Amino acid sequence: MNTENLDVIKKSFVTKEIAEKLKEKGFDFPVIALYDFRGYFTLYDYELRASNLICPLFSQVTDWLEEKHQIFIDIETDCTTYPKFAYSINKFVGNPKDLAEKEWYWENPKPSNWFLYRTRNEALEEAIKFALTLI
Repeated sequence: MNTENLDVIKKSFVTKEIAEKLKEKGFDFPVIALYDFRGYFTLYDYELRASNLICPLFSQVTDWLEEKHQIFIDIETDCTTYPKFAYSINKFVGNPKDLAEKEWYWENPKPSNWFLYRTRNEALEEAIKFALTLI
């Protein structure tokens, strides 16, 4: 596969920085790519070694945040001029399978700085970084 095609594919995967944070937080979904010991992105070649760092798709991370931590990310489009993007995060506190509990509610944590991002992926990347601080 040529590097141009690999660059297009790579945009669907998290950065090495986020992959490291996910490892610290216990991310455990199966993946199809990794960062090798030199930090190079590569599609999974069935030679996963301890020195390699798993590299999930953005969609896998948002699924993991929802399923394991009840954290939901929304990417919003600002349509005032050229499209820009922002994010919001909602966290469900309680047991969603038993709403008869007395304690359940939604939190809407906000980052200390709010920005508009040029691309949807930039907004999603920052949202994931912030969401990981809530775990």
